[in-house]
Amino acid sequence: NDFKIPTDFNVPNPRFSKDDFSSIFINLKRNQFSNSDEDRLKYAIARSYHDVLKVFKNAIVNYPDFILFPESEEDVKHILAVCNAKDIKLITYSGGSNVTGATSREVDNKMVAILNMTRMKSLINIDEKSLTATFEAGIFGPELEEILNKKGYTLGHFPQSFEFSTLGGWIATRSAGQESGLYGKIEDMVLGLKVLCPNGVIEHQD
Repeated sequence: NDFKIPTDFNVPNPRFSKDDFSSIFINLKRNQFSNSDEDRLKYAIARSYHDVLKVFKNAIVNYPDFILFPESEEDVKHILAVCNAKDIKLITYSGGSNVTGATSREVDNKMVAILNMTRMKSLINIDEKSLTATFEAGIFGPELEEILNKKGYTLGHFPQSFEFSTLGGWIATRSAGQESGLYGKIEDMVLGLKVLCPNGVIEHQD
């Protein structure tokens, strides 16, 4: 009874416009950008218990300035290069389950962009001889399992956030789950990574 859902979250005015986007992110399409109040509110919080409390208390402070939706590896490279050159803080946010507090950040005066990876959710390759598969980072758990199940396989990774979290998030947070006692944590299932950084690409395979 002490909490009431606020009707107005007083989202601050965006500091980054569509014209700003078009002038510096020249390789991206307009539909790969948003600075709407709705989206900035959505990506200011996540799904954890602490985030829910922020909603009820109207205590949301970490509003991003804009959101970007890459659709390819080249898009990500372009975004990293621009944000590095313009000193824009870039935060990856896909499922937003936030069990580990991964979306939390300090408030400062830097421009903040959210990198939403959920348009990059494809199966790149499956090797049925070695029983390995390569996926893009933005794929959600149910989508990944459906693709593997149709071919007679399973990843065997089922965290509590399974429906609301992505492969990239699992790897970044060293995810565990209800089946981890049998199959191991996510790092026990990963054989290789390709990581795009502002200064280059890191690739590793066991």
